[in-house]
Amino acid sequence: MNYEGAVSELLNVDGALAAAVVDFASGMLLAGNGTSGIDLEIAAAGNTEVMRAKMKTMQMLGLKDSIEDILITLGKQYHL
Repeated sequence: MNYEGAVSELLNVDGALAAAVVDFASGMLLAGNGTSGIDLEIAAAGNTEVMRAKMKTMQMLGLKDSIEDILITLGKQYHL
């Protein structure tokens, strides 16, 4: 798969500051690009932990469902 192409497409979204493709198993960045000052390696690892925590909580609650999306709203940014 062309991860760099996918990142380029994501950066075409109006207002996008950064985009990344991340390996869920390791939390490692496979491809990414964006505004300087955003450490995509740290963002990749940290947001992988958010996904893992949500999946663990769903399992503990016995929910037989899957995550479609996660939105985190900050004061000046939306993280999708």
